Amino acid sequence: MKSVFDDLIDQDFAVATLRKALTGKTNLPHAWIFSGPQGCGLDSAILAFSAGLICVNNGCGECSDCQNVILGVHPDLEILSTSGLSIKIDEIRELIEKSNWAPSISKRRVLVIKEAERLTEAASNALLRAIEEPNDNVVWLLSSYTADSLSATIKSRCNMVRLKSPSLESITNVLLK
Repeated sequence: MKSVFDDLIDQDFAVATLRKALTGKTNLPHAWIFSGPQGCGLDSAILAFSAGLICVNNGCGECSDCQNVILGVHPDLEILSTSGLSIKIDEIRELIEKSNWAPSISKRRVLVIKEAERLTEAASNALLRAIEEPNDNVVWLLSSYTADSLSATIKSRCNMVRLKSPSLESITNVLLK
């Protein structure tokens, strides 16, 4: 059966963790940090998990919800990606405001912050408040190449997903296919 996680190369442990969270019987954690070296597939992993969170079939990869999330155009997905040197408090406040919106067409809103290590101290503090007092239908996903540079308090409030560099052999096999 096809899945949004199929294209994640050499990330078996991370994929198993994410699938377990999506199909688990317990409450889904409301905040996640995805970390790993450049080239490990951070963006792909975050979009795959976002699709799993929004899709009624936990990330089938075939429905319009999955396709729109993978393209980054789903109405219940917000992605903060800054082109500046840092992520400023105004950008975080705007995203926090959007976290108060109800989901449009799915069961959850997913808020993504790319390169979260670039948060200013003020932005980090504002985000911390939002993560500590989560809305019921919101999941925060942060990506960071260097998760150690994130605030210890934010890290303590989030589930960590560590990705690794795919092997040369795996990359070669994918390219040959």
